[in-house]
Amino acid sequence: MSLSSKFKEFFMDFDQKLEDLGIRSYGISITTLEEVFLRVGHGNHIGQETKNENLIGSPDRKIRPENH
Repeated sequence: MSLSSKFKEFFMDFDQKLEDLGIRSYGISITTLEEVFLRVGHGNHIGQETKNENLIGSPDRKIRPENH
């Protein structure tokens, strides 16, 4: 099974469980190699504020159930 098919399978399963998890919506983005090199070159480390601060799992923003 290819990596891309694993992502597809994960997101299909995740989409079916959104209501049970209390999540109304979510988004993902892909960091380019250029962004990685720019961050490394500027000394940005994981956990520092970046332009992608709204990514799921970032230290600045967590997914919270609707009732919290």
